[in-house]
Amino acid sequence: MTPSSPWALLKKAIQGQRSSKRGTLCASFAYHKERYNMWDIDLSFLQESAQIFLDEFVYKYYRIHTKSGQTFLVINTIQNYPHLIGIHRQQLSRLRGSSFLFACIQNNDTSVWTYSMKRVFNSIYPNCRPYGLNDIKITFFPLMPDIFANDNYVISVNYDKNARNDNRVFNTEILISDFNEGMNIGMIQKNDFSFGFNSWRVEDSESNIMDMYRNQTVDLIDRIETFKDGTLIHTKTLTLKNTNLWRLSRLVKNYGVTILDSKEADIINFLSIYNDTEFNVAFEDLNRECK
Repeated sequence: MTPSSPWALLKKAIQGQRSSKRGTLCASFAYHKERYNMWDIDLSFLQESAQIFLDEFVYKYYRIHTKSGQTFLVINTIQNYPHLIGIHRQQLSRLRGSSFLFACIQNNDTSVWTYSMKRVFNSIYPNCRPYGLNDIKITFFPLMPDIFANDNYVISVNYDKNARNDNRVFNTEILISDFNEGMNIGMIQKNDFSFGFNSWRVEDSESNIMDMYRNQTVDLIDRIETFKDGTLIHTKTLTLKNTNLWRLSRLVKNYGVTILDSKEADIINFLSIYNDTEFNVAFEDLNRECK
């Protein structure tokens, strides 16, 4: 390499800049270090999700009745919250457990946290900001109550993960979906009557939601009752409208779904015989027969 070659000139330029800019770089690093202190944990970005969970899933519980006559309760405690925001059991134990962490989030107070606890938290939420999967999980919270309270159609399943060839839905015994929003709640039985849950959202297309139900046995929801302080405060009764019948009949026709016996199941199975272009005609014929 000759002294006048481009690589030699570049090397010489870099060496000269290193000494002249060392003071500037050190000053810049010190400025950013002072600007962000990794030990100063700010929990405010989690406060909304904590409050929604407390108001809608701890202070309230839900009783779900199905068309086939089954009944089950959805009951949660603060112990279920960390899992919903992406904190695993081992990490939670190093953060002194659910109740302690929940209180810290509510009060945005980490004054008694050790450096070890702050390191664990920073590994989950770098710079006190959600990222990746945890970011998505936190955005679910405002949508979660709607699946129990609004009039969008939802269905439940005695879920069999072995009936499908992938693991996108796991640790789920009962799956409830809102096809309008793509919101899903997968429930796991805690005792003879109650279920805790996880949540996720399916985007892109309706077929992606439907695919979660491939080869499943579906039990239609009849009504959902909401209780607070032991008092019934809201009842959501579900009716089969045209759009809902189309979705359910497509699940039977295209995704191998079996509907548990009920009057509605007979209607859905009848409509599943017809293809998409014939559906509206079949639905109108069905309405005339029912009158």
